[in-house]
Amino acid sequence: MDSVLPIILPSFHSRDLLLTCMRSFEKFAPDRAVKLRYIVVENSDDTSYKDEVLERFPNATWINNLTKLRGSEANAVGVEVALKEIDETWAFMAHIDTCVTHPMFFSVLFRKTLEECDLVGTVLDPIRINAVHISGLLTTMRLASKVSYYPRYDNDGTMLLDVGDELTEYADRHGMRRFCFQNTFNNPELIDGLPEKFANFNVDRSLDEEGNVMFMHLGRGTLKTRGKYSKAGKVSVEEWVEFCGDLLDD
Repeated sequence: MDSVLPIILPSFHSRDLLLTCMRSFEKFAPDRAVKLRYIVVENSDDTSYKDEVLERFPNATWINNLTKLRGSEANAVGVEVALKEIDETWAFMAHIDTCVTHPMFFSVLFRKTLEECDLVGTVLDPIRINAVHISGLLTTMRLASKVSYYPRYDNDGTMLLDVGDELTEYADRHGMRRFCFQNTFNNPELIDGLPEKFANFNVDRSLDEEGNVMFMHLGRGTLKTRGKYSKAGKVSVEEWVEFCGDLLDD
């Protein structure tokens, strides 16, 4: 592992989610041997929270990416813009509606790199190819540089691969090793063994082999921020920020 780990964070008018996410990485940062640096790609001309981000996180780079793409395509182009800024061996890619929840999170990731895994993720997406989901994954740049991050569609518009799915496809095709945490999204039965505060919080929760909650993903965070996604029983952005804030204040 290099002495610096780049964290790729595409954003879209989502100050509260981004700051909460970055704060969690700082709270549970790895030891002094590895420093984090953030590459924030704002997929618009919005600079309203740029100064706050750079002031609170001096180890961050801010890039305004003036794309008209939205959704998965915007996320893809944000990742590809950020990758051009990286010359380290590894990179961590994340959605901004995520939160590190345990001080051993990075230790588990780094341990898997010593086992020669080129791709280490926090949840699998079973919809298409059981891919390691780009909401939170660590990968080698030798793998990251081999693929496109844009979704792939068939002739009738059906999505065949979502953002970052080609990482899994390429790794499997070339015999590269990968690892993924246990996750309540993949196995809801895991919820029964969680501490009450995590069991009752309806988001995706990634667990280590001992059952500790390592990482969480809200899901549809940007859409929720813009008031374009609401579903009964799902956690709101406000609830997410409050819960994560209490966790990070402990």
